[in-house]
Amino acid sequence: MLDGAKQVIVTRTGRTLTAVELESLLQKALNMPVKLLLPPPPLIVPDGEVSVQTEPPSSPRSLLPITLFVNGQPIATLKALAQVGIGKRFTVGNQSPIANRQSPLAAVLVRRRQTVRLQAQVNSVTVTAQGMALQDGKLGDEVMVAVPWSKTPLKGVVTGEKEVTISAW
Repeated sequence: MLDGAKQVIVTRTGRTLTAVELESLLQKALNMPVKLLLPPPPLIVPDGEVSVQTEPPSSPRSLLPITLFVNGQPIATLKALAQVGIGKRFTVGNQSPIANRQSPLAAVLVRRRQTVRLQAQVNSVTVTAQGMALQDGKLGDEVMVAVPWSKTPLKGVVTGEKEVTISAW
């Protein structure tokens, strides 16, 4: 038997990084306009200078791997679905514009009547379940998904092959 406190209180110091701040940091890192297509999970960052590092996007709509830094020290990694280079002609290196060539991210990743993995994130808890897609979708597209426990379909965003992220259910 363990003796000691019956209750433990955990407090976090720092502040919550907002989606607008993350967009701004990504714009600075990529030197192009960025719009997040899904809200990021709540991120508590310690006080200090926040910066990000990410890879150049492979298409206008990309799943960006992001490393967050505070005062030059890495504190978290995440992936964010973003629209990049909005209103610009998008090119990668000296290649032709992506709009003129077939990108794997332009492919349909979710098909109608296909079983898909649903994901929802609430604070630091990720909930996964299965559903059936009611329509085709490409990366970043909104699709409706039927779930066995409800007569009302859920609306989510395609975030990968056979994967849909919903804000909550």
